[in-house]
Amino acid sequence: MGFANTPDGGYIIVGIKEGGGKGPRLNGLTAEELSSFVYDTIKDSVDGFSSSPIIFEIFFSIYKNKKFVIIRVEEFDELPVICKKNSQNRGVLKKGVIYCRSRGGSPKTIPVTETETRELIQRAVDKQQEILRRRGWRYRGAEVKNLFHKQREDFQ
Repeated sequence: MGFANTPDGGYIIVGIKEGGGKGPRLNGLTAEELSSFVYDTIKDSVDGFSSSPIIFEIFFSIYKNKKFVIIRVEEFDELPVICKKNSQNRGVLKKGVIYCRSRGGSPKTIPVTETETRELIQRAVDKQQEILRRRGWRYRGAEVKNLFHKQREDFQ
């Protein structure tokens, strides 16, 4: 959900562990771990927590003879993704919270701040305007405003 609400989405690489200050450790995954990354199973689980479907792809990669999973998450299509239920792990995911990737400090997923909320709203409005434009609609602000004032005058 955090990547879906972040501009341009993001990547999750599975098989890397924190190195405790020495940088990441590229451990890779076992064959059994790799086989657990089934798209439909992950999709069902992720969409069970999100207010709208999250678009992602799963890739398998080998680096230095170690196997990794790379998940590419797309930015939301129309509206930001909201968590629709609490996770079983207390405090991990909370119903009604919008998550995004932090821009400062160490990379992590966090509840959106006031600034990020405003940016999410603006991106959603821009996306909705683009959808309407593709459908043939166009915004005519001055014309609508003049029509409104004319209708008010006629009403009085």
